[in-house]
Amino acid sequence: MYDGSGGINQFYFGNSVVLGKHVALGLNLSYMFGTIEQLRTVRLTDHSYQAITYFNDKINVSDFCLDYGLQLFSDIDDRNKVTLGFTFSNKTKINAGYDSLVTREIYGYVIDTLKYINNNDGNILFPRRIGMGFTYEHNNKLLIGFDYINQNWSKALFFDRNYSLANSSSFRFGMEYTPISLADIRKGKYWQRIKFRLGGHYTKSYLEVNGHQIIDNGISIGLGLPWKNEKNLYTSTYFNIAYELGQRGSLDNGLIKEVYHFISIDLNLYDFWFLKPKYD
Repeated sequence: MYDGSGGINQFYFGNSVVLGKHVALGLNLSYMFGTIEQLRTVRLTDHSYQAITYFNDKINVSDFCLDYGLQLFSDIDDRNKVTLGFTFSNKTKINAGYDSLVTREIYGYVIDTLKYINNNDGNILFPRRIGMGFTYEHNNKLLIGFDYINQNWSKALFFDRNYSLANSSSFRFGMEYTPISLADIRKGKYWQRIKFRLGGHYTKSYLEVNGHQIIDNGISIGLGLPWKNEKNLYTSTYFNIAYELGQRGSLDNGLIKEVYHFISIDLNLYDFWFLKPKYD
């Protein structure tokens, strides 16, 4: 039996600078932290007098990493705009700690400790990651975007061990439509200010089982609902809600299939703070 919990969290700060009229450079400084715990239980039979072996592994992660970005943008004319973007993360060693405990018990009592490693310092090698994307905007109403991401997980190392992971790749598509353009947003009705969204993705994950790479694909729909300020005026603040339906894996080649539903709710807050008006 296998059981797992935890994960790696990421806190990041990003900034960019515009060079000329059509180029921007970006940088993300990220702090990664968290704990991953894995428990494996080996039981030969269901009889209570049989010995049970527990393998308990825990990994603690805490370190910084950098991501880089390049963006090229241009106006085709007064109504159409295009943007081309690139992201890059070099292979990075992340400091980590490793704990391992293997015990054997019978009748619910521990009779032997087969392995004990406490706070063994090491590192995790995250592989190179590249991404590219393209967006097209028409008349401040229609936005269409494509993304491609590739990561070389076959080169990943966990405490100098390679777990035979596969290189991952992901294709993503999304579009957003607002019935009224930004220039006329104060003139339209409420429903005309709503942002209607549609997206999808196709991902070859880094997991490979029985010689077959696990595929994850799905579609999503969403709405961006505009928000009014205290003066009853619409701003760029939006209340967002989305639903995603996806499938991971399949029933072919002795694999398993997971169908998942994902609902997200968030607030995109855009406002001016700490401004003191002055009248002469």
